[in-house]
This record gives sequence, C-alpha cells and structure tokens, in this order.
Amino acid sequence: MPTYTYEVTDSEGKVVEIYEAEQPLGAEPLKNHPITGEAMRKVYTPPRINATYADWDGKLEAGRLSKAGFTKYEKDKTTGRYFKSNEGRGPSELDPHAGE
Repeated sequence: MPTYTYEVTDSEGKVVEIYEAEQPLGAEPLKNHPITGEAMRKVYTPPRINATYADWDGKLEAGRLSKAGFTKYEKDKTTGRYFKSNEGRGPSELDPHAGE
C-alpha cells in the first residue's frame, strides 16, 4: 500500500506536524488527523524511482509514456501547478493547493 504525506496545520494554517499514512491507491485524501482531529492537507510528492541501477535513457519520454498508458506532469515553478506534458489520461492541470 502506498504511503502518503500530510501536513498537519494549526488554526492559522501553519504546519505543526508532518504525518504519513498508508492508504489504498485511489483513497480519498485525509482532511483531519485520525487521532487529534487537527486539519491536514496532502503533500504532493513525485514518485521515488531508483534510477541508480537502471538504464532510463530515453524511456521516460512523453511519447513512450503515452503509449504505455502513463500521464506525465511537469511543475510550473512560478505557480506551483502541474501541467500535463503528454497525451495521457487525466486533467490537463493539477493544483496541489486547491481546496485549502
């Protein structure tokens, strides 16, 4: 099961704790800490790929990812939003701060 990272926030929106939770793939993000009930928000992190022992040369190109059924998003450093960079399924844009 994947492990997701959350930021626990106080009433002013400041981060007071980092919380990790094992959740099934596709589960709804947690909104409150399961023990304390404090507000939480999900932290979007890139997948961890161990490329030390693999030959990744050209294998993560947008065209190859589309053919394999994957969608690739790239982060806009100015806005913090993620934009789709290939023709995979999913929304054209992701905003990690939406709903805050």
